[in-house]
Amino acid sequence: MGSHSRTCNDIARETTLWCKERNIFLTISHLPGKLNFEADKASRVFHDDTEWSLDTNSFKALTTRWGTPDIDLFASRLNARLPQCVSWKPEPDAVAIDAFTLDWSVYNLLYCFPPSSLIGKVLQRLVHGRATAILVLPDWPTQFWLRL
Repeated sequence: MGSHSRTCNDIARETTLWCKERNIFLTISHLPGKLNFEADKASRVFHDDTEWSLDTNSFKALTTRWGTPDIDLFASRLNARLPQCVSWKPEPDAVAIDAFTLDWSVYNLLYCFPPSSLIGKVLQRLVHGRATAILVLPDWPTQFWLRL
């Protein structure tokens, strides 16, 4: 078993060992979205009420301390904190779609408040891309990013 993600690999290993101790056998198969409509439906519908952002005072405090970022990499029309932003889907005011398609090193300072599922990828990109960012992360003590 292997993965490019150490975290995913660790979870798969722990799950496999747990199942082996209990004589449980797992079978994994891919089911295309069109055959998995009911289970997949919730992830395909956009809900405005799932949008979140850092409150204005906290954002101002961060930019006062570290400077105003050039671009907001994980935004939408509902939560963008800067005039230049990148969204995850087409948005009228977004300069691009999908922050990972951009060269982050061309910006002096980035603002990143990524979804939790992308934090590892963002950290990896910041380190390897030699980019500087104001990175907003949740206080989630069991996650690897608080142990870095």
